Amino acid sequence: MPASQLSPCHIVLSVRNMGLASSTLGTLAALTNFGLLGINAGFTRAAELESYNPSAFSVFGQILILVWGVAFYVAGKTNAAPAMWGVFAAEKFCYTAAWVHWLMADETAVHHATDMATKAIDAGDFLAAAPPLLCLTFGAVDAIYLFLFTLKALESPVDAAAEAKRRN
Repeated sequence: MPASQLSPCHIVLSVRNMGLASSTLGTLAALTNFGLLGINAGFTRAAELESYNPSAFSVFGQILILVWGVAFYVAGKTNAAPAMWGVFAAEKFCYTAAWVHWLMADETAVHHATDMATKAIDAGDFLAAAPPLLCLTFGAVDAIYLFLFTLKALESPVDAAAEAKRRN
């Protein structure tokens, strides 16, 4: 089929048919969330990250990001039901919406994060650039996981059972 005739439905069905295994998706999502430990330097820079976007990255929020990472990993390894992936999609929707709201509503914070990231990169201090860059980009990454989790949630129980059987 020519690319000009592809609809969003065709693209979604094509991605669904790629067969992204639950274990792969859960592991990737967990690793993404656990990347936070590099960004906040094992919580030694947690307050700095919180300063850019306190509603998403309070210290408590950063702990919960790690808890969600564990949940993604366990769901992938235990071949969780499609409904569980729907819960994860809802979580990613909330983070994506919070990011869009932050970008639109807090222009000063966005400019501050952009300035701090630029200054840190110019100085070659990539560890200092990580917190503001995370705040500027996390919603885009969460939107990708929202899409992937939604696809998993839309799998039929028969598809999920077949995947579990293939894994065993």
